[in-house]
Amino acid sequence: MVRYDRWMAEQRHNLVVGGDSVIGRALVNYYNRAGIPVCATTRRNCEVGSGRIFLDLGEVPQKWALPEDVEVAYLCAAVSRTIPCRRDPEGTWLINVERVVRLAESLLVRGGRVVFLSTNQVFSGKTPCAGVDQPPRPVSEYGRQKAEAERRLLGLGSGVVVVRLSKVIHQGDALLTGWVKRLREGRVIQPLCDYHVAPLRLDFVVEALTAVAGGEGLYQLSGTKDISYAEVGTYLAARVGAYEHLVQPRTTAESGLELEAFGPHTTLDSSRLLEHTGLMPPDVWKAVDIVLESGE
Repeated sequence: MVRYDRWMAEQRHNLVVGGDSVIGRALVNYYNRAGIPVCATTRRNCEVGSGRIFLDLGEVPQKWALPEDVEVAYLCAAVSRTIPCRRDPEGTWLINVERVVRLAESLLVRGGRVVFLSTNQVFSGKTPCAGVDQPPRPVSEYGRQKAEAERRLLGLGSGVVVVRLSKVIHQGDALLTGWVKRLREGRVIQPLCDYHVAPLRLDFVVEALTAVAGGEGLYQLSGTKDISYAEVGTYLAARVGAYEHLVQPRTTAESGLELEAFGPHTTLDSSRLLEHTGLMPPDVWKAVDIVLESGE
C-alpha cells in the first residue's frame, strides 16, 4: 500500500522516478534546498514516506500508484549497467523500454512533463561530438534499449524532453574514490588505457536537467573532450601527491573485464543545450576534481 504525505495531495510538485539513483538523489536535494515541492520513487519499502513513494517498474503498471499533480517528472530509473542488459535482454528491455514508455504516457495524461535521461551509448563511439541529428548507432544492448526508448518517448509529443549524458562523476564515485584511497596509501592502481570518458560533474548535470525541463525534444550533454581512465588515474596521482609509478595502466583485454566493444569517443555535441540555457560544460578535469572535494 503506497503512503502519501498530505502535502503531496495539496500542491503540484516535481517527481523523481528513481530517487535512489545518484542523479535522482541529487535532483531531490536540489529541489529540497530550493524549497520547491518534490517527491521521489523508491523500490525500498523501508524508505517509503516523507516525500518518497513506492514504485517498481518491474511490477505490472496496474500496481503503480502515481501522484496526480506532477509538474515535471524526471525518469532516472533504469537498468543502467551494460552486463545485465547483455545477459538478460528481454527482462531489461521490459524495464528500460516498455515500462518507461508506459510510465511516461501515464504522467503525460496527468498533465505533467517528462524528462528522460539517456546516454551517449546510443552511438557507436567511432566519431567525436556526435550530433543531435545523427542517427543512433548503438553497439551495446543497453544503448539499443535507450535508443528505442528515446524514439518512442519523443513520439509522444512536446511534453517530453530527452537528455543524453556522458559519464557523470560524483563525490562518492566508487571507482575513483577507491583509486584516490589506494594512491594515498602508496598502493598501485591499474586504470584502463583503452576505455574513454567525457566526464561531467554531477552538480552541473542537475543544473542542466532543471534548466531544460521546460523545453522539448532532444538535448545532449557531455564533457568537453575524451580522456582515458589511465589519464584520469595519472591526474589523480598528481593531485594527491602520489608517485606516478603507482599508476600502471592496462588494456581492456589484459583486465579480463566484460566490456562492450565501444569506440574511443564519448563526447556529444552540446550546442543545443548551450543555445537554450547558456550553460557550458566545465572542463573535464574539474569534473574529476569532484572526487577530491569534501562535503555534500
